[in-house]
Amino acid sequence: MRPEKRKERYERILEAAGEQFRTYGYRKTSLEEIAAAAGVGKATLYHYVDGKDQLLGEVLHRHYTRYVERLRTELSEESTAVGKLRRYALVLMDQHRRISEGLVVPRNSEQEHFPFIVKHLHKFAAVEMEILADVLREGVESGLLRPVKERVVATLLFASFKGMIAHTFQTRANHEEVIEQFLSVLLNGLLAASAGR
Repeated sequence: MRPEKRKERYERILEAAGEQFRTYGYRKTSLEEIAAAAGVGKATLYHYVDGKDQLLGEVLHRHYTRYVERLRTELSEESTAVGKLRRYALVLMDQHRRISEGLVVPRNSEQEHFPFIVKHLHKFAAVEMEILADVLREGVESGLLRPVKERVVATLLFASFKGMIAHTFQTRANHEEVIEQFLSVLLNGLLAASAGR
């Protein structure tokens, strides 16, 4: 089979798997159902993946790769570090919404049974933290932000952004207001201007 045809079939399998996982959840989806939805036999499916775990891993990898590409593209449209941080929050918010409405990823309490998922999530978390470190570095170099240890602060920001997103979705708060309040505290601190340090 020609490489283009093989790639096309693999994409079809990933699309079908993603759709089955979204519709029925990981546990209730069988390889037979994925193969049928992709228009291939189960034996053909095994030419591409070893099993359902690997298939979910590939679907997640594809999903997060697209997210990171989108994140990089959108951040490149902003000219300042502050603009990039605001855009990061908006893209992250949209990503969280897409995940909650789309791909069924096992809840945190179930992830211990899916170490391959945790591995993928850690890998992409590291990529996001590197992107944040680059934004900080750029802000420091431009004179907009004070010098910081970029990797340390990027890790703190990553966790803070994720917490902000979780809070917004749990409370159904206006996400734009929450983002602005978050960025205000992030950039200006908590002390009143008249307060001494």
